[in-house]
Amino acid sequence: MYVIKFDGTLMHHDGTDWLRKDSRTTTDIKDVWSDKPDNVYAVAGGSASPCNGAILHYDGVRWQPISSGTQTCLSGIWGSGPRDIYAVGGSGVVMHYDGTNWQPMDSSTQVQLSAVWGTGPRDVYAVGAQGTILHYDGARWRPMESGTQQFLRRIWGSSPDDIYATGGKMLHYDGTSWRPINVGDGRSHIAVWGSRSDDVYTVGSDGMIVHYDGQHWITMASGTIEWIYGIWGSGPNDVYAIGATGTLLHYDGHGWSPMESGTSARFESIWGDVNGRTRIVGGEGGVIYHMTSPKQFIKR
Repeated sequence: MYVIKFDGTLMHHDGTDWLRKDSRTTTDIKDVWSDKPDNVYAVAGGSASPCNGAILHYDGVRWQPISSGTQTCLSGIWGSGPRDIYAVGGSGVVMHYDGTNWQPMDSSTQVQLSAVWGTGPRDVYAVGAQGTILHYDGARWRPMESGTQQFLRRIWGSSPDDIYATGGKMLHYDGTSWRPINVGDGRSHIAVWGSRSDDVYTVGSDGMIVHYDGQHWITMASGTIEWIYGIWGSGPNDVYAIGATGTLLHYDGHGWSPMESGTSARFESIWGDVNGRTRIVGGEGGVIYHMTSPKQFIKR
């Protein structure tokens, strides 16, 4: 599992302990994606330091910067496979990787894009500022009607006709249209993830975690009032939530419990290997942490 902190630190969990590694950047790392533990990509953006279109690659041993083909800040990355990867960012930038090179795509927008996700190479979505939702059908990117002007931060779905986008509120796509849904108690929704259609989580402001069981959205006790910026799990009984001031929470199927991160920095995004023990977290100072105990981060 990889967790990304606000200012460039990457933390890596191998299923036992957390250790720190150098990410080769001090730029805010915003998102991470991988198809396997020795082929991991991270994108960097934000205003704390120059972006330079930063994309980092991890080969199982070390992180290295790679040429992205853009100087624009990037904030989202997703792929259907190692030869079909998309990165999105400021000014409507969409970059595509075919296994050899990163090339720009025409998104037909100039607004900031914050996240990208899809079900396959002919069904990809990007979301961003001003309620922007774009869809790629394998030939071109087209805008979709979202019904909102809110900044959309993240997107996830269980299938082509069950997709969620989060911003201040939540939107749901049923394969035909996007509609707002009433979730939680009015707090801001930032990220969304699920293991299947009847096991979906949304997280956000003031420690908000809300779970969908296929019928009802139920607010869960997170044990924190810190903002939560990311969520990921390997399955229904192994879910991680990350957020402000080094917040790291784990859900075991019964309840949420805190894990000691040893930092007060903000975590931004998270990814892990559902079939193995690899976990990656990220953040401050351009480093990665590997786990050295289930409850404690150790810096090396």
